Amino acid sequence: MDKALYIGMSGAKQNMMAQRA
Repeated sequence: MDKALYIGMSGAKQNMMAQRA
C-alpha cells in the first residue's frame, strides 16, 4: 500500500510539473 501511495504521489507531482512547463 505504501508503495502504491508513493507512486501515486510521484505521478501527481510529475503531472503538476508537466502542467507548469
